[in-house]
Amino acid sequence: NLQRMMERYPYRIVRARWAGKGDNHYPITLHVVGQDDLGIVNNLTAIISKDEHMQLRSISIDTHDNLSAGTLTVMMDDTTRLNSLIRKLKEVKGVKQVERQ
Repeated sequence: NLQRMMERYPYRIVRARWAGKGDNHYPITLHVVGQDDLGIVNNLTAIISKDEHMQLRSISIDTHDNLSAGTLTVMMDDTTRLNSLIRKLKEVKGVKQVERQ
């Protein structure tokens, strides 16, 4: 189809060039469950703020019966970074579970 289109409608063809890696960030929501320890939220947000390639968009944490559960929404550009973030959040003292929603 392209060959015929180029012959019949050359004025409709626009040459494109790849400019490199884009700066696309996507919202990723994580569900986090852990003990209701003093400073756990600070520890979670500190991990996110240290990485210049992601931004914390929103956080919502509820506590009940010594358990904290909530969601973190981060803007990020790469699933490799996402997997690394999940691994780091799971290492925080008191965190029991981290899952992508």
